[in-house]
Amino acid sequence: MWSGKALGKILRFELLWKLVFLFIINPLLRGAYHAYVSTAGLRFNGGVLWTFSSLQGAVLFLALFCAAAWLVFYEYSVIIRVAALCRQGEDFTLGEVMGAALWDLSLLRGWSLAIGSLYYVLLLPMVEDLSPAVELATRFRNAGVRVQLYVEQKKFKAKMNYADKIKVPFVVFLGEDEIRDGVVACKDMKSGEQTKLGFDETLTRVRDGLAKMEEGCVILG
Repeated sequence: MWSGKALGKILRFELLWKLVFLFIINPLLRGAYHAYVSTAGLRFNGGVLWTFSSLQGAVLFLALFCAAAWLVFYEYSVIIRVAALCRQGEDFTLGEVMGAALWDLSLLRGWSLAIGSLYYVLLLPMVEDLSPAVELATRFRNAGVRVQLYVEQKKFKAKMNYADKIKVPFVVFLGEDEIRDGVVACKDMKSGEQTKLGFDETLTRVRDGLAKMEEGCVILG
């Protein structure tokens, strides 16, 4: 299953990341702090409240804080990307993912992105009345398919950008035509194929697609 392979890859990254942090990053951060304390004529861990009271100290504190926050966000971003790529059955190397996360942390601009990466279907209501969308989402969930109902009032492009970022396998559109005709518009985000079928046919299509994804997530190293 993709989840088992994703877990293995994440554990491998965590081991590597902790070693890098322990032997490279932590000594650099501690060295910067020690150098400032020594230059300021302060004792390490002595008078901590006054250590960063000067302008130079405040700048150093801000730099250290931003560095620590970035390190946490980076680790979090890699984990999300690995899980999403494994869910899609994509071929990738750990180095590629780490490199991509290094320069693009946009995935972390909201908790909804992290939560969204856990779902298989993103349901986009195209009408103001959310009742039909809620009912459809409930039908998917009752059938054992994890679905996220997107309720933010944003433009269509922004909604699709969100779908791309969380790498959801399927996007379902529910507009006036679909509600009137009793069909479900479903787009396979990997192949780009879009269909308008009844719920049962759409459910079968989604399940078949997920089954293919479960067949293997090839990880190249």
